Amino acid sequence: MKRFTVLNNPPAKTQWRSLEERAGKPDTEIAELESPNGAREWEQTEGISRRGFMGVASTLAASSALLAGCIRKPTEYIVPLSVRPEDRIPGAPLYYNTVARIGGSVMGMRVTSMDGRPTKVDGNPNHPASLGGANTFAQASIMELYEGERARTPSKAGAEATWDDFTGWASGAFKPGSGKGMALLVEENCSPTTAGLLEKFVAAYPGARVFVHDPSRPSNAIEGAAQVGLAGWRSWNDLGAAKVIAAFDSDFLGVDGDVVRNTKGWARSRAISGNTADISRLYVVEPSFTNTGANADNRLRLKASAVGGFLAAVAKKVFASGVSAPAGASAAIGALKGDAGGKDAWVDALAKDLVANRGAGVVMVGSGQPGWVHGVANLLNAALGNVGKTTFWGPSNATTDATPGLDELAAAVKGRSVNTLVMLGGNPVLTAAADLGFGELLGSVENSVHLSRTVNETSAKAGWHLPESHWLESWGDATAFDGTYALQQPLIAPLFGTWSANELLARLLDGKGASGYDLVRETAKAMAGGDFDTTWGRWLHDGVGKRAEAAAAPLAAGSVPDVDEAAEPTEEVAAAAEDAAA
Repeated sequence: MKRFTVLNNPPAKTQWRSLEERAGKPDTEIAELESPNGAREWEQTEGISRRGFMGVASTLAASSALLAGCIRKPTEYIVPLSVRPEDRIPGAPLYYNTVARIGGSVMGMRVTSMDGRPTKVDGNPNHPASLGGANTFAQASIMELYEGERARTPSKAGAEATWDDFTGWASGAFKPGSGKGMALLVEENCSPTTAGLLEKFVAAYPGARVFVHDPSRPSNAIEGAAQVGLAGWRSWNDLGAAKVIAAFDSDFLGVDGDVVRNTKGWARSRAISGNTADISRLYVVEPSFTNTGANADNRLRLKASAVGGFLAAVAKKVFASGVSAPAGASAAIGALKGDAGGKDAWVDALAKDLVANRGAGVVMVGSGQPGWVHGVANLLNAALGNVGKTTFWGPSNATTDATPGLDELAAAVKGRSVNTLVMLGGNPVLTAAADLGFGELLGSVENSVHLSRTVNETSAKAGWHLPESHWLESWGDATAFDGTYALQQPLIAPLFGTWSANELLARLLDGKGASGYDLVRETAKAMAGGDFDTTWGRWLHDGVGKRAEAAAAPLAAGSVPDVDEAAEPTEEVAAAAEDAAA
């Protein structure tokens, strides 16, 4: 029988920090690294030496000062919550509906706020332009709020200034009743509040002029609408009701036009409900590979200068099949010079499919195509009965459609008729045509003011640069393509005490300026009527305000000019296109 010895006090385990220490050669370097500076003196002496005490004390004092500098306390008197509100849970997200114009289109947003800070942007399901969706530009726009390169203070000729410095200067430069030589350069405007302020500015300063420059502005589509008698009107599409979609150099699923609305509609048209024959067919004619082309059922690669001639060939084939031309358009259609480019089978198949699906098709043209190509597409949609079913027209949401552009402003600057220029947003020095030389022209203007979120190329040339509020920091409003009016409510106070474009215009009008909140409420009150406070609360909650009824487009197609000449590119353009293709 074996006996077991019970050890009441087992030997303690010995541990080493290195092989050298195990061998009886302690590594003094490791010991020093693992001990605070001077703290090993405490192990070597019964007390703390004066040298050690001063070293540790100075380290603690420096650390305390550093931490105090990282804590940003408000200057106002604040009172902590003794009892937390029922709906206030730390770490629980809150959601707010708002609206913003991003990438040339107005989108309803639903923004997530975490402990008072906006953290994520999504689409507002209530808004017809987004239906819960948001593109990459909308989602990335929140990064601009926290961007480290944001301008924080005004500057004059590159030197830091204050808002008081600017208001003092503006009080002398802007005197109501004397607007000779004044000019405003704005981006495309979809805000009724901003439009009203621009009208008041021109009325307060007789002789002042307003110009528009915006790279996202669909200038060719505006021209194409005017050519068929729809000046001041804009179109949008409901692709969910379409069976045939023909896109000519139009990346409507990527970056062209009302992308979020079009993507949502196209997805609905492709939903399979038992019969694959019910899904839509997508024809794409384009010069380069796009997101829309990647999803096409039938894709034809064609150089950009030949897209218009190809569309003209499709139009002639459609009208030759017995489709009646819109009133007054027969002469314009007869003047078209179609060029199938050897793709006659493509033209026949597309024209046949469009005719077979009258009222359930849509012809779309990209913003890069000239105005006459948009005009031909407008005629086709009208003749095929698509207007009011898959494509709709309404009064333009942009009040700047008839506003002169950057070319006219450059001519006015060259003619010495502009001595004070206020630029609201944008970066025209970078985005203007190179041969315009806008940077040099801006330097010749006596007084120039630029409002933007960052100090860019235009800011460097301007006399004054003013930091602009982000759309998540400022009150505003916007009207979408379909006429839906919505309120832009801020989720956070301006991080750097910045101004919005509306607040700057209001300040230039009377030297004092109303708040963005009061300016927007004034506009909304004129639209709402009745119990305004209740309506205001509902509009803010839902993220959707007044909706406009779809109007019948007064198509008058007899004014399409020079389509026969425009259908064929000039020799220079054709040669350049051939060189680029080679």
